[in-house]
Amino acid sequence: MTSAYFVSHSEIDRSTTSVLLKEGQSAEISCMTRGTGDFFWRKGETLYNSILVASFTVGDVSDDSQPYSVTVNGTLHVKSVTLKDEGNYFCRVSSTESECYGEVKILVQASLRNFDLAIDRCDRESSCLLYLDPSQFTSLTCTALNASPLMTLKWFNGSKEIIEGIQQNEILTQNGTSRDITSTVVAVYGHPASLTCQAVDPKRSNDDVRFAHAQVEMKVPVHETLPSWIIVAVTLAGCFIVFVIFLLIKARANRKKAREIKERKEEFSLLSVEKDREITELKGKLSQTEEELKKKREDAHQFEVNVHVKDTELRNICNELRELKEDLTKKERELNHAKGQKQCSTLLNNVCPMKTYP
Repeated sequence: MTSAYFVSHSEIDRSTTSVLLKEGQSAEISCMTRGTGDFFWRKGETLYNSILVASFTVGDVSDDSQPYSVTVNGTLHVKSVTLKDEGNYFCRVSSTESECYGEVKILVQASLRNFDLAIDRCDRESSCLLYLDPSQFTSLTCTALNASPLMTLKWFNGSKEIIEGIQQNEILTQNGTSRDITSTVVAVYGHPASLTCQAVDPKRSNDDVRFAHAQVEMKVPVHETLPSWIIVAVTLAGCFIVFVIFLLIKARANRKKAREIKERKEEFSLLSVEKDREITELKGKLSQTEEELKKKREDAHQFEVNVHVKDTELRNICNELRELKEDLTKKERELNHAKGQKQCSTLLNNVCPMKTYP
């Protein structure tokens, strides 16, 4: 059956229906055009700029194992709805009498993913109480792990959205199936504030919104002065601790270096043993090759001797055959000579017969 689309405007159903599907669930979309025959479902911006998704031909058996399949009555079955399934779909009914088309717009609502939302200073809790210095810049980072493709993070101070001083960041996982996003707000809080981080996804319903809260309170400054001897003692203790840490780090580095040297020596020893074994094997193979070459030389020499002996025997046989031939030639001459004398004697008797006396 041809896949070309030469149809008149009267054959196209101009009414468009919208269908909302849920991500991860199966779905069935009925063909908007009534009729019997072969059904073809296509997806694209327009009918003439679309690709074939699934079809049903009279006499064929529908394969339900595929992502898309079409039933005998033209219903499109989607095995598992994804966000990529969103778009315009066209149903075509083709029979010997006519061809009709219908259009449906599919919208996909993203399902609620199992993601984590937290503020860094809240120790991964959904809400916390923070005491901050009112004279210092303070940064709070909200993180959403395993976020959906369209999810974004917003900050609110009370009911007012914070627009300025926001830094957004996105990290894709190695397998590319999920993403982690962060949003950092940097500000000076001179008075208490109620900060909220909201995860927003346009593909989700309003019931799927998630929040993380941080209640900011001001830290009361302490102006008491400690005695000088305590300051000196703390300073000396700090220097001693730093010195001990330095010694520990140096000792650890020395142990690590000694361990690396030992490992390299062991590796060199193993390499030496391996090389010695390879050299021994090569020497053995060389000795075996020399013995085989020596044997082949002896075999070649013996072959030359045998050839010489056979050549001598052949020469002797040739000489004997030559002498035998000469004897045969000589015998043949004598035989021919004897035959000639006999013929002459017979001829003489015929010409000059001997007279017989009574």
